[in-house]
Amino acid sequence: MIDMTMEEAKEEPMEESMEEPVEEITLDNDEIKDEKPDFNIFVGAGTGLLKGVCIDPKLNLVKNFSNMHSLEKKHEITAMSWGDEQQNEILLGLRGQVVRTFDSEDKSFTSNQEVTASGKLVGIARVNDAIVVASESGVVQLWREPLEDFNTIEYELNQTAKLKADNFKDEEEREKHTVSLKVDRSLVKMRKTPGISNHFIATGGKEHDLQIWDLNQIKSGPIFRAKNVPTDSLELRVPIWVTDMCFPDNISKDKVATVSRHGHIRLYDTKGHQRRPVLSMEWPDEVLTAVSSTPCDHNILVGSAAGHIAHFDIRMTHKGMRGKYRGCTGGIRSINCHPTRNVFAAVGLDRFLRIFDIYKAKPIQKMYLKSRLNHVLMNNSFDPSTAIAKIEKEKPKSVPKKVQGEKEIVVPKEEGEEFWAKLPILRDSGPPKKKKVKSSV
Repeated sequence: MIDMTMEEAKEEPMEESMEEPVEEITLDNDEIKDEKPDFNIFVGAGTGLLKGVCIDPKLNLVKNFSNMHSLEKKHEITAMSWGDEQQNEILLGLRGQVVRTFDSEDKSFTSNQEVTASGKLVGIARVNDAIVVASESGVVQLWREPLEDFNTIEYELNQTAKLKADNFKDEEEREKHTVSLKVDRSLVKMRKTPGISNHFIATGGKEHDLQIWDLNQIKSGPIFRAKNVPTDSLELRVPIWVTDMCFPDNISKDKVATVSRHGHIRLYDTKGHQRRPVLSMEWPDEVLTAVSSTPCDHNILVGSAAGHIAHFDIRMTHKGMRGKYRGCTGGIRSINCHPTRNVFAAVGLDRFLRIFDIYKAKPIQKMYLKSRLNHVLMNNSFDPSTAIAKIEKEKPKSVPKKVQGEKEIVVPKEEGEEFWAKLPILRDSGPPKKKKVKSSV
């Protein structure tokens, strides 16, 4: 599956979207306040639209909470997270260095603030009363009094041997060397540890390995900094490109799982003294783009740019894939699993929202949302047993046997059965026999 043409595709309905009843409405703020349906899933699109999705057995409803006529490329939602444990607030980070907050109860945007850092926003979270924002350049800002910021990439560069030794002729030579090291380095993802009271974040990116920061002790540096794995069989350095991370236990920072664009799945134990991963697996020939924890602390979900999703067991040494999920045709951008129920949502470049049961290969629900989708958040109140209608499979009709003393029950045949019943049955008699030719002597 190739995921490159979907990115430039026009937003036109597909035939597959007719399988599910979907009503998509764009409302003004006044209309949104009047009608307050229970949205159990929120999706951030590449066009800048925040979509609320109401999964209901009778009718699935989708609403856009943005003005579609004023959207630009800089409005693309590149970071998205819940702002509180009650899930009444959603934090949005845009490509144009803007942070927006959305009240999920009033169905309205409450604030709009600009960020001074360069590059698109790759992570956003709320820690106590502060909002933490991370940009592609590596700058992490803490919006509180006083305002604090630090650069994760610069800290990692300063740990190199040459910069530590400081053997430079002058400051200009040092600056040139620092600039050369920054080439092809970027921050790709920033995530906060689960729980609103936790004050730890994880960062990682291109040539920027995993770091764990305590936001109450920024000046002392990260409390954990991962070390690259040893060289490969050809004695070549293994490249680093972390694209996403998750916390498998959904509670603490003790264990962190990361995925990379080079197909690496790694598990780190931040409590121990070992900086290298305690577990390293590979998904060959896959560009991994998303990872999510599950209700089980030793299982994770991994998505790829080719539209594949797999279930991994991180207790295994190297072959931990338990199974794959079917149905996705575009690159996976975001996976979000329910913290207590065996259900997760996935979105990507094929513009479909799909809901899976962890133990079923095919999606139990899917909806076409017309836009390239970057992020998905599932509400904790989402219950698939009541939100999704159960489709009972029709049992094959069997002709009941005639019981003595009862009249024979005639089962009506389906349309066209009589025609097919009259056709003669052709049986294969096998290959034709070869005639024996008598040889004359």
